[in-house]
Amino acid sequence: AMPLASGSRVAAAAGSGRPSGAARDDIGAPSVSGQSACGWAPWVEGRAPVSWDASATAKGGVPLSDASFRGDAARWRFGTKTFASDFDGGNLQKVERVTDKSFNLWTRCDNQGTPHETHHRTWFHFKASGFNKGDVVTFTFPDFNKQRNLFANDFRPVFWEYNSGDNTETHEGSTDSSTGVSDDCTNRADRVGKDSRNVTTYKRIPQPVTARASKSGQFKVSFRHEFTSNISNSCVFFALTFPWGYHDTLSMLDNIDDRFAESGERGLELNKHIRYERKVLTKSCEGRLVEAITIASTSTPSASTKQTFVVTCGVHPGEKPANHLFNGMLEFLLRPDDPRSQKLRDVYDFVLVPMLNPDGAFRGHYRNDALGQNLNRFYAEPCATKQPSCAALKALLTQLADNNILAFYIDLHAHANKRGVFAFGNACDGANAVETRTYARLCSLNSPHFDLAHCNFSERNMASRDKNGDSKAGTGRVALFRETNGSVPHLYTVEANYNCSRLLNETPRATNARGDVVDLDFYEKRRLTDGAAKTPERSASNAGRKYTTHGRKKYDPPLFHGVARALLIAALDLSDQNPWSTVPSSQFKTVNGIRNWARAAARGDRARRKVQHADMESDKDASDDEDEFSGVGVSGSVRNSVSRRASTKKGDRLLPANSHSTKLCSTFEGTAGGRHVLSSDNVVWPNKQRLVVDKSAPKWRT
Repeated sequence: AMPLASGSRVAAAAGSGRPSGAARDDIGAPSVSGQSACGWAPWVEGRAPVSWDASATAKGGVPLSDASFRGDAARWRFGTKTFASDFDGGNLQKVERVTDKSFNLWTRCDNQGTPHETHHRTWFHFKASGFNKGDVVTFTFPDFNKQRNLFANDFRPVFWEYNSGDNTETHEGSTDSSTGVSDDCTNRADRVGKDSRNVTTYKRIPQPVTARASKSGQFKVSFRHEFTSNISNSCVFFALTFPWGYHDTLSMLDNIDDRFAESGERGLELNKHIRYERKVLTKSCEGRLVEAITIASTSTPSASTKQTFVVTCGVHPGEKPANHLFNGMLEFLLRPDDPRSQKLRDVYDFVLVPMLNPDGAFRGHYRNDALGQNLNRFYAEPCATKQPSCAALKALLTQLADNNILAFYIDLHAHANKRGVFAFGNACDGANAVETRTYARLCSLNSPHFDLAHCNFSERNMASRDKNGDSKAGTGRVALFRETNGSVPHLYTVEANYNCSRLLNETPRATNARGDVVDLDFYEKRRLTDGAAKTPERSASNAGRKYTTHGRKKYDPPLFHGVARALLIAALDLSDQNPWSTVPSSQFKTVNGIRNWARAAARGDRARRKVQHADMESDKDASDDEDEFSGVGVSGSVRNSVSRRASTKKGDRLLPANSHSTKLCSTFEGTAGGRHVLSSDNVVWPNKQRLVVDKSAPKWRT
């Protein structure tokens, strides 16, 4: 029933097959049996990127006629040492040898050498080989984009070391049969889309990064890495953050197709519970695929008029955290036996678009497409020729809205300036304003990393302009809000930081309909094992603490997957149909209790709107998509003194008296007519004892 283009590969519901361990309606104690549910995810985090040559002949690839895609334009040799970025998502413009143990590198800005060239040069992804075991090499970017806020919080790039000769003998021009990676450490065309699960995933470099402005005004970033292998055909990949490319998306969708096509228990169980469909939404300007998948319950007819939940990703290709958020949502919705996933599919039909800008992702751009366009500014009046993905997506969303079946539209992004995960919504009125704030509060109850105080639903945020003068009226959420005259409240841009949270939420314990406590952390950990998971429930008498305190942690793909699940579970809470809900254990007790809080928050917004328009200041970083509003809370109207750590009023104190405590504390409170407008009662500051400061680091970094 979804208005998608033809030419699809469909995995239709089989309608029969062996049941999972528990009956569908017994959602109190699901079975996670055997291989059918444990440990499967459709992606491969550490898969070697596809080379330019392989991509040209691979499924979904296009011929590379641009001179910038010549192999010699992205390869550098210094004796036995080589650097290269000639692969999907690679980005390196120049390498300069300082010494044998020190190299200067320059990133390639978006659309470099074309009339569309921009200033964006933050993303890098390259491989280095030919170094000896024990070599400690310094890599320096002398002219990086100014990302002071990102590096001020001990942000570190990632690396992945691959030795193609570890377990399999390889020959010149051959491919390692165990990993599918050729001797030049990139995937060949015959391995595109194949699984390489034994490949080690990326991880952050162990040593701190130095980042500062030079005397000439340029922003200089430098880090060191120790090589641990001297095998001739080994290489190390380096990237700004955990990478995700165009062919990674194709591979993931192919893996899902293969899973649904299996004739064994795993395939039968998926087809028993899930209706899955994959179609081509449109093609990019350079001819790459922009695909969309539909996930629904098998109990839903194919021509259903059920409410639809749309998730999109990848409009800004360098915002890789968004890709990992998307993957977490996809994996969660494909669980055949998780009662929350089952209920989500019962309540909504899902349409997921994993990559809106495949040209930019393949080229290694940070923000723009092949024509130098910021596609997230063209949704108001998209051109089907110049912005085909925007035009196709808007047509889909508009059709759903016209049929009154669009429930949610979430566009996933990443933010280099503001820490945490947060949402930007629209300035709704009446009941719709209550619903948007209720959803944001539910997200904070389900994830320790969702920053309620950084959410923004103001008119000013909808109409502000970026450094290039482009208005955010052209973003997907704002354009659709105005297209539908504000009739759809749940239109969001969700932003995730590349590095860490600003503060952490204490999440309430989850309970089932009988009031038994559900240990969700235990449940998720057991899903990663090969054995059958035990029931996550325990009696209320053994419930333990009412809230769970979480330790500070650097962001990585598994953490993003957990946040993604929270975004979906919050939507389930909003309809009051979550079988394992945290709401009863919260201070609100019910969803209506949260709505009462949200109603007061919305009332405070209206009272302060005129004052806030004159008083609010923006500290937006030029490279980020959404404005940085200093002191903007969830309502977009209350001055927040979080950045100062404590307000002048004793009652509004942001930190506990003991700064090392993880005791509950309120980040801010506003009042309107004697009512408490905003509070973040489940928010705690990270334990300072957990924060490790490198005493040898320069003062400018600490």
